Amino acid sequence: MVFGGGTMVTLQHLAMDPPPPLAPANARALREAIRQFESQHVKDVLAEARFDKREAARMLEISLASLYRKLGEA
Repeated sequence: MVFGGGTMVTLQHLAMDPPPPLAPANARALREAIRQFESQHVKDVLAEARFDKREAARMLEISLASLYRKLGEA
């Protein structure tokens, strides 16, 4: 909805301020949240695979080496 003083809508009525840039702290917080989610997801899948790492890697559609790397980061 646009409120204007006249009968014609102009570009000034539609002008929007650009969104504020992400602060580095916000970006770090997002990266940390994603890392934590991924770590928990890998652990959940590993438990679902009855701790068979090959099966967990297959279920996650990643290589066994990637799974070991992700487990090392946890």
